Amino acid sequence: MFRKFAQSVSATASLSLILLVNGIAVQAQKATPLPAGISASPAPVGDAVRTNAREWTREEMLRAIPLDAKRSDSLAPQGGSLVPAPSGPRGGTAPGVGGPASDGVPRMSATAEPLGREALAGTDSSGFEITPTVSAFGYPYPFTRYPAYTADYLNYPYRTVGKVFFRQHGVAYVCSASSVGNYGVITAGHCVHSGNNSATGWSTNFVFVPGYRNGTAPFGQFTANHLWVMNGWKISRSFARDVGGAILHKNTIGASTMKVSQRVGWLGTLWNASYFQHFHSVGYPQAAPFDGQSQQLCSSSFARHDTSLVPNSFGIGCDATGGTSGGPVVVGWRSPVGFTNRVNGVNSYKYLPSQPGALYSPYFDTSIGSLIGCLINSGPGSQRCAAPAAP
Repeated sequence: MFRKFAQSVSATASLSLILLVNGIAVQAQKATPLPAGISASPAPVGDAVRTNAREWTREEMLRAIPLDAKRSDSLAPQGGSLVPAPSGPRGGTAPGVGGPASDGVPRMSATAEPLGREALAGTDSSGFEITPTVSAFGYPYPFTRYPAYTADYLNYPYRTVGKVFFRQHGVAYVCSASSVGNYGVITAGHCVHSGNNSATGWSTNFVFVPGYRNGTAPFGQFTANHLWVMNGWKISRSFARDVGGAILHKNTIGASTMKVSQRVGWLGTLWNASYFQHFHSVGYPQAAPFDGQSQQLCSSSFARHDTSLVPNSFGIGCDATGGTSGGPVVVGWRSPVGFTNRVNGVNSYKYLPSQPGALYSPYFDTSIGSLIGCLINSGPGSQRCAAPAAP
């Protein structure tokens, strides 16, 4: 299981050591080197666990403010240009509805199943490369936005998406995130680290509330053990690498103690796909005119790639505001069969005030696929990235 992915992450096997702790022999493992370009926060220990792994009160959640991310209007993409083809093999993980009988660990795939019209950019049916196509739309980009119905919050896949509450430099913020399997959730990098290349830049007291609605937590709260982020964001605030995530503790409701993936299920993932997809952006916009109390979805096809970043990010039509950051950009949302519910981006940034109706995401390439591997293959206190964490 995971053998191919483990080999791609590291060719160095973990070494077992026998240590003597308080007179008792215990086995420790030498950490497997992390994939290049990815950082993990220290896992809290001792008193820090109680400080950083505390549930939020309803009043605290309602007072948290959205962590906005915007770029200078001078960088906003203008005019048409060639859209890059994928630069590596397509990969991904399959979604799952969860439940007590599931271990919640998606299986990594080096070649994800076909994506219908993906041949618009990349290869045709015979496997020959074709010329990448120009951006699909000029601004304003077309989209349809709608709220989730009340009943949807308890159903898959809506319940896999929730709000995250955290603190950066003492300020209480809110973003959006989604379950991607095992103990992991994926979100925007700016929701887990301030991007100042500092050890103090990590978010603290990070809590995920799946299916959040009007101040309620129907599946409880999941506190974070440690966080992951792309170094391109952590070190230099590159929006091309504005992706991160968290490893969560199990929570207990009644007599059941479960991982987040067991409690609500998980979305699949996809990387190195064509830019030319139809997406659903899901999140909890909170800045006006929204109030952050409901899940909002934008249905939009790929509109434009952002050549100011490498790799180029991509834009879709969506008027969601601050608070939606980190929510998933999904291929095949809620489709009943076939290639469904795959996270292929995260809500990252907007150009304001010039493009209030556009929302941009980093392009998911091989490096972000490695980050997804770390989110899926880690557990509380374990930052190995190369094998599934214990149930």
